[in-house]
Amino acid sequence: MPDPVRMLRTLERARAATLATPGRRGHVVDIPSEVFVVGDLHGNLRNLQQALAHADLKTHRKRHLVLQEVLHGPMDRLALEGDRSHRLLDLVAALKVEFPERVHFLLGNHELAQWTGRAIVKDDLELNGLFREGLKRSYGAHAEALEKAYGAFFDVCPAAIRTASRVLICHSLPAPRYRDKFRWTDLYREYWQPEDLRPGGVLYAIVWGRDPSAEQVDWLLAQADADVFITGHFPCEDGYALASDRHLILDARDERGCACLIPAAAPVAMPDLVNNVIRL
Repeated sequence: MPDPVRMLRTLERARAATLATPGRRGHVVDIPSEVFVVGDLHGNLRNLQQALAHADLKTHRKRHLVLQEVLHGPMDRLALEGDRSHRLLDLVAALKVEFPERVHFLLGNHELAQWTGRAIVKDDLELNGLFREGLKRSYGAHAEALEKAYGAFFDVCPAAIRTASRVLICHSLPAPRYRDKFRWTDLYREYWQPEDLRPGGVLYAIVWGRDPSAEQVDWLLAQADADVFITGHFPCEDGYALASDRHLILDARDERGCACLIPAAAPVAMPDLVNNVIRL
């Protein structure tokens, strides 16, 4: 069994490092240099390892790494093996401690659901419960304390990242029905309010929405003062998809998983991003 006391200390340090991230304003982080962003991992340890090898942060000392949605999966093995996706979250926390200024964990809807107890059911499997069972197998009597520490970490993780090349990175985007309530400036709050985490709230809207229409993307980019958009959230048969001329979707949950290297400075166009998609 992993050392639960050591892991709890790592999560505390990762939370503190997240709060101290340069460029952080509330739950938005502005990054001045190049960024390696990975699609949804959903428990895929192999793809996380491949992403770390491609990002090569020790060699590229100004490069940033953005990871998202590690919980709940892999789906093809959940029924047989249970959920061990907490291992990826543990690694994310350790990476944040090792590279406190250059690793960023972007909150996704599965993390929000686990944190707030909003049930997610896929293929007749209740994913929150499977996650807790896996946590108990690894950490025994410390599982409840670990889950609480994960929630404290999620509470400060960014919901949006903007790059110097005018790329906006979010897990998803608000659905049209939330447009009247959504205010980009609410993401600059230092701490979430309870209503932010529920349907209609700003965090819920930006991780759960499922309307990637060009009109909706244009609306959000105007609010965020960005030119092009990268999300996860939407499954992609080929590991990535061009949803519109301003919206690239990345998916890293299976053997076709993809990431993208975003250039450092001058504004980029979508062809630049597509050319920089990397197969994990």
